[in-house]
Amino acid sequence: MSTTWFPSGSNDAPGLLVYAWPVQLTLSPQDRFLFELFTANISQGQTSNLHKKFIESNSRVMDVGASSVFGYLSNETGSPLYIGLDDIRPTAIDEGMMDSIRKVIVGEIRSISNFADNSEELRMFNDRIRNRIIEQQRSTRTFLNSPTGFGNRGTGSSWLNHLQSLNESGGFVRDLTQADFANWADSLLSRPENIWRNYIGRWKLTSSLPYGVGTRPDVGAIARAEGERTARMNAFADSLVKAYGAATRDDAIAKFKIEYDLRTAAIDSAAATIPMPKLIENPPLTLDDQLNYNVEALPGGGKLVTSHFDNISSVTCGLAFRADVIPDSLLFLVSAIPTCLTEVGVIKDSKAISYEEMSERIRREILSLSANYSVNYRTERVELMVTASGSNLDEGRTALEWMRLALFNANVSPDNISRIRDAIDQNYAYSRGRINGSDESWSDEPTNAFWRQHNPLLLSADCFLAQTYDLFRLRWRLRNNADAGIVESFCAIMDKVSASSNGMIREQWGNFLNDLSAERPTPKTAADLLRADRDKLAAPARLLFNDAIDDLKNLMAGMPDNSLDGDMKNIIATMVREIHVPLAHTFSQITGVIAGMEHRDNVRGFIIASKGSSVDVAPILGEIVKSCDNGPSERQAYSPAPRVSARVAERTSDSTRPLFVGLVNENTRAGIHYNTSSLASFEDSDPEKLLRFLSARLYGGGGAHSMFMKTWSAGLAYSNGLRSNEVTGRLLYYAERCPELAQTMQFVTDQLKSAPYDTSLADYAVSQAFAVNRAGNGYEQRGMAMANDLADGLLPEDVTRFRTGIMNLRKEGNLYDRLHKRMESTYGEVLPGYGPTAKDVAKTKPDLMNFVVGPEKQCQGYEEYLKRVEDPNAKLVRLYPRDYWQVEKVKRD
Repeated sequence: MSTTWFPSGSNDAPGLLVYAWPVQLTLSPQDRFLFELFTANISQGQTSNLHKKFIESNSRVMDVGASSVFGYLSNETGSPLYIGLDDIRPTAIDEGMMDSIRKVIVGEIRSISNFADNSEELRMFNDRIRNRIIEQQRSTRTFLNSPTGFGNRGTGSSWLNHLQSLNESGGFVRDLTQADFANWADSLLSRPENIWRNYIGRWKLTSSLPYGVGTRPDVGAIARAEGERTARMNAFADSLVKAYGAATRDDAIAKFKIEYDLRTAAIDSAAATIPMPKLIENPPLTLDDQLNYNVEALPGGGKLVTSHFDNISSVTCGLAFRADVIPDSLLFLVSAIPTCLTEVGVIKDSKAISYEEMSERIRREILSLSANYSVNYRTERVELMVTASGSNLDEGRTALEWMRLALFNANVSPDNISRIRDAIDQNYAYSRGRINGSDESWSDEPTNAFWRQHNPLLLSADCFLAQTYDLFRLRWRLRNNADAGIVESFCAIMDKVSASSNGMIREQWGNFLNDLSAERPTPKTAADLLRADRDKLAAPARLLFNDAIDDLKNLMAGMPDNSLDGDMKNIIATMVREIHVPLAHTFSQITGVIAGMEHRDNVRGFIIASKGSSVDVAPILGEIVKSCDNGPSERQAYSPAPRVSARVAERTSDSTRPLFVGLVNENTRAGIHYNTSSLASFEDSDPEKLLRFLSARLYGGGGAHSMFMKTWSAGLAYSNGLRSNEVTGRLLYYAERCPELAQTMQFVTDQLKSAPYDTSLADYAVSQAFAVNRAGNGYEQRGMAMANDLADGLLPEDVTRFRTGIMNLRKEGNLYDRLHKRMESTYGEVLPGYGPTAKDVAKTKPDLMNFVVGPEKQCQGYEEYLKRVEDPNAKLVRLYPRDYWQVEKVKRD
């Protein structure tokens, strides 16, 4: 089968490999069920066969830089199987290496088909699939006993897929849980013979080889795309010249605009004839009117919020530990703590349970165990939240035992260094690659972090740009080797790398690093001489060197030209510094951070279950809290200095508070607007604030007149809109995938300036004040959200007071005129070029934030727009990922 690669991204960006078998199968529903289990077992998750072959450091057969492996069976005609590897080192994406990787994948499948009947390896493979069957059945039961979420955004296609599968299964009576498929598969797996020999043959996984497709960096790709875009625009303009018989392109475009505006006006006129839906007379006055919950005290005084749903069998329990007890010097460990609790294995009865065994047992025994951070930027709450769930009461009890093990017996020790390294490396790769994902999946993190940059805990817990550097530091600490000679030889050559840079610019640094990775027989350059030193390194030090060069290449993309050489030298110095830290000291710090949070006076809890089940598990949860330290917690007082701005000032020598900032992201040609200002939250009742809140809703939402629909239909943004958010207390203008930042902003301000007087929009605005409602969400979401609200001091009566105030304003009459009067001053806070200038707004609202994301070309165009509409001296201060790094400058001993 042929192998192909496609260029993409920046020069040193990691790549992606995907292998696809031909479209050649016709599967019965039972066969598909079994095939999907097989696919998951070999290619999904950290216990899969191919994860061991390509990622796990102790067992991989080749190191291509992969951080994850994935696979899925398509439901398209022919049922092709896809298997892929992510975060591939660019040098590993050529025809020869791709063929080698394919051979390993197919070879692993072939080895499964060759398992001897009744062998131990067959039993172990089948047991893992049995665990997946149990997991799948448990998840299906929970899924069927949860609200469907039909009509809500982001519900996915789970129900559609499930109903399609049921349709294909045939018969008059169909089991919603598909237990008959599960029982059939389990009966096959109980046989002593190797069933996979037959099925792998039927699925043609070894008789027909997969096609391979890869992406690898190409520095010319962006320039070509820009050229092709320009060519398309010119071709379209030329077609207009011909169609209108115009003398020039500008004349043709002007005529086209007249025609376009006439058609738009016709659409708007037709839309205006559609009456607005009437506001119901008794809208919900809280976020979840139907929720039945009660609040008790945990040992230590923390709140235990229990939400009762008597129609569910599942049990979900959680404990949330305040993280503001972590000293500033140890904040770089914050992002690693959830991993250390749930992804490295545990110690039980003095015996180590590996992560693989732990994962398989959790799959077999409970619904889920997770650890993550729960944050609220309005209140600046940051908590480590550990949650355990079971699909019934017995599983709920077992889940709490797993919670206890994770909290107090996580295997964070030098004896488990291999697994811990792998887990941290995978999180590091994931964090580093976030910015390459869809805009909506990450854009709120750097913007919120900039808003609250005086709180370093929020940066460490919830901003992937800051976490990338933190995980990088920990990654190099975990490379400390017992053999001091290995460490010193590595550090010696890295010192030479740093000394050899001599103020190099970006292109020189890139060539230098590529040369250090190359293989040449005779020395020609400084890099060649260093490579000769590299070749003399012992194998472990050589691996460290290769890792270091990869990190330098990957992190260089987040540095601006004016600090590049210094930043690169700092990265090298950080590697050298961190690798000298003894492992025992690092693990002592990690366990100390965990223990510092695990105090009785530092934890709150929640339970989501039926009343009977909650009565049963509450004492168990209380006993877990009693296992925490009974001493007083030590709250930290972090320096209020603006961390991101301070990093900018280091490289620009300008400490002036910026009015406009732009995060430079050369991974995309599109731009993002993210402008915010303080407005009204649920805790506000002042009529003037409520009027401004409603005014901001006049052109929000998804109505035909809204800025969302106008901008989207004009092709100037995808997800976008004007929003006054009563949860965060912020006014927000957001627009992503903008072809030109300036053009999108100009369009929105023009639309608002020419918006017609429309009294029907008053009730439209009021209705949006009731849009936030959790009554249709999943049970777990509802219970956890209420517990979080109470932790933030937001009570149902606060929401009622806020919404009652809105309804009272409506009753007073003449509401639209009052809202229309405030529209320009309100929207103008977040729309440069409409209403007051940012300089004037900032005098009364110092938390005003005009934030954009995009490539330098877009930033330049937007800065020119700001100079035109705001101030001739307006400046868009550029941010880069390195500005979010909380760098600790420590001298090496």
